[in-house]
Parts: sequence; C-alpha cells; structure tokens
Amino acid sequence: MRLIFNPLAGEYEEFKTQLEEVALPVHEAAIIELQKIHSEKEEALQQSIREAELEDDESEWQMQHDYARIEKARAKERERVSGWLALVYLVSLLHFTLDKLKSILDETHPPEKKYEGKSWLDKTINEYQRRFRVNLEDYREFGSVRELVLARNAVEHNGGRPTEDYLRLPQPRFLERTERVEFLCLREQDIIVFSNQHFRETLRMLDEFVDWVVRELIFLRGGKRPVGPLRGAQFVR
Repeated sequence: MRLIFNPLAGEYEEFKTQLEEVALPVHEAAIIELQKIHSEKEEALQQSIREAELEDDESEWQMQHDYARIEKARAKERERVSGWLALVYLVSLLHFTLDKLKSILDETHPPEKKYEGKSWLDKTINEYQRRFRVNLEDYREFGSVRELVLARNAVEHNGGRPTEDYLRLPQPRFLERTERVEFLCLREQDIIVFSNQHFRETLRMLDEFVDWVVRELIFLRGGKRPVGPLRGAQFVR
C-alpha cells in the first residue's frame, strides 16, 4: 500500500481547521471578554446610582441612569463589532480558499486572462463555470453565501449600514433596526448584525459549501466523487 495526497481535499481540511481552530475560539473568547467588560461597567454605574440616591442628588441620579442606558447600547455595539470582525474574516477565508482551489487546477484547466463580473464573487462564479463546468449557484444554500459576501461589503465599505445590493435580497437575515450611540445620543438605524447564532450557522454552511465544491472538482479531475469524509491523504493498493 502507498500513501497519496489529494491537494484539493487537503485544502478542504485546511479550511475546516481554520473554521474550527481559529475562527471559533477567537470569536468565543471575544464574546466572553465583552460580557465581562459590560458586567464590570454596569456594576460601577449601579453603584453610582445608589450613591446618588443616598445623597438625594436627583441630577446625578438621572445622569447615571442615562449613562446606564448608553452602556447597554455600547455593549450591543461591542458585540456587533465582534460579529463584523468574524464576518470579514470568514468571507476573506472563503475568497482565499476558492482562489487556492482554482490554482491547483491551473495546469489541467488553465484560466483565461479575464472573467466578467460585478464583484469578486460574480467573477469567481463565471470562472468556475467556464473552467470547470461547476455552477457554484447550484449549491442548495448559495443564497446564504451571497448574502454573507454582501453583508461583509456593507461592513467594509458602508460602516455597517446595508447597501442597495443587500437590501435587494429577498429575505435578508442580518438586517436589524437598532439603537447606536452617536456623541452620547442614541439613534435608531438599520444596521448589519452578525450575531453569535448567525456565526455558528455560517460555520456549518461554509464547511458544507467548500466540501461540496471540492467534491465537484475531484469529480472533474478523476471522474469519481469521494464517498464519506474528505481526506487530504489516503492509502491505496
């Protein structure tokens, strides 16, 4: 028996490792630390409120109550930023992985000089279709992949406010009407919110999407789709 290495399956293993051993623990650690920060600030504000009550200082009491309300909004904003960072990382990782998978097949399926598309995702869809006859939009949850990319665009290029492209989605999941702190005032606005639940659902979806893409490319290369879990290396007789 001899050991062979499948670079396509190897890229899937690396992608899965990045999800499970980088993205997940970093995001969980951030959530725990942010909850600790909020708890400490809230405790300090409640202490200030109690002191104002004891001193019968109505103006101070009201000011500390206002700060407490703002702190609740700040806590949500911290969690939103944590979610945004995770969102940007996940889309960047997906972009890198789809590009790396393409490059593995450069010799057998050489790329053209240019592929049309409004965005990197559209260009990638066209390239996979033309080079490999793999239609990424055939994936059952590709709408979620596209929404993820459009949400990332809103975060990176529009301060977290939804873009026109994002608002055109039939059922946007990451859109929320919420209060944001602006110069110690609270203002309601529509914003992209990538919650902890969204994060976990996205890990599962991206794992399955890249698994599907790799299986399609292995089929293209060898005429047979893998059965069972993908492995970068396997023993053959």
